[in-house]
Amino acid sequence: MEELNYLEDYYNSYDEEGRLLSKHGQVEFLTVMVEFSHLV
Repeated sequence: MEELNYLEDYYNSYDEEGRLLSKHGQVEFLTVMVEFSHLV
C-alpha cells in the first residue's frame, strides 16, 4: 500500500496542465486523441 501512496503523491504534485500547455505537450495530446479516435 505504501507504493500506491508514493505514486499518488507523485502524480498529485506533477504539473500535468503545464506539461500539456507546452508545444510538445500539445502534439502529444493531439496524437493520443487521433489514435484514440481510431479505437472508438
